[in-house]
Amino acid sequence: MMDYLFGNVEGWPGIHSPDVKDFILSFQIPASAWFVSHPNLSVSEATRLTRQDAAVQQFVSTLN
Repeated sequence: MMDYLFGNVEGWPGIHSPDVKDFILSFQIPASAWFVSHPNLSVSEATRLTRQDAAVQQFVSTLN
């Protein structure tokens, strides 16, 4: 997937190249801020809740 996304970038060494980490680091910039919408949820908990919401919405729509 990385080769597909970055294959047209000049100097891209390829994902299997030992130089790929240095290539990525050469373009990395520090983040001055970031946003976390639900800091108390893990990714797996958020995924579970999304699936649960979809199931509840489907159940409620069948009642109508």
